[in-house]
Amino acid sequence: MVMFLLILFSVFPGNDLESGNHYFTADWCGYCRAQKRIILRLEKEGYEFTEHDIDECPELLKKYGITGVPMIIIVPKDGKILKLKGLRTAVELRKKLL
Repeated sequence: MVMFLLILFSVFPGNDLESGNHYFTADWCGYCRAQKRIILRLEKEGYEFTEHDIDECPELLKKYGITGVPMIIIVPKDGKILKLKGLRTAVELRKKLL
């Protein structure tokens, strides 16, 4: 089952995430392991991701509004972000990634 939960456009107050594609994950999350396989395939195609483990850095949850994983946050240079929560297909991600 693929879980699509939510897409939000917003600007982080005090955003210090660099522009690019950020992947928030946790080792215990089954959907995250499935998402990681998709991300590895996209990286082979030339897309770049910065991975953030929420268990290693729990302060990220509140700081970036992470309400669940997997979550991909796309930060363009203008600072407006796109948050993709839940397992996403490679086809869907290719349409949105930087």
